[in-house]
Amino acid sequence: MEAFITNFQSPVELEDLIDRYETDQMTNIDHFFSEATTLDWTVKKDAQIHDIVVFMCAKTSKDHMGHVCAQCKAIGNQELLIYAEQERQLYKKYAGMIVGLGIIQELPYQTFDSGYQYSYWKSPWYAKISNITRLKNPLPINEFRDFIYISRTGAITNLTRDQYRQLFKLLKDYNFEINDKYQML
Repeated sequence: MEAFITNFQSPVELEDLIDRYETDQMTNIDHFFSEATTLDWTVKKDAQIHDIVVFMCAKTSKDHMGHVCAQCKAIGNQELLIYAEQERQLYKKYAGMIVGLGIIQELPYQTFDSGYQYSYWKSPWYAKISNITRLKNPLPINEFRDFIYISRTGAITNLTRDQYRQLFKLLKDYNFEINDKYQML
């Protein structure tokens, strides 16, 4: 059993936001906070069943959404701007925070169809993740940045057993209701 952080991003450009708006009105944060009990999400290609996935909202997502909102204002589409501003508030609230945990249910599969024409992420590796826990008290990056360096070149940050144990303790301190099924032995 291993653990890794998947650092998800907001729309980065207007085309991505328009695509999300016209397809299902859901960005990554909406998908994560939906009531779904399982999620198909990007993972590392060598992930294994029972690996622990730590969901983090990228710290840069609030800046990207500011840029996208400015682009919306420039084109003058009021409905799209309202949607963009709603998304911007969500990303401002959760940027740079661990928002949840899950457990890989099936081995990763490869697909180049993200379901969106303009997806920011490039990884073609997805897995079905179950046992999703959405944290009542997300954990800000400043609480763990001294022992975990979040990758700036990709969405995945692998965690050593020691890093994950330290992180799990912090998550439990913030969220007493976290189930021990996420504890790494």
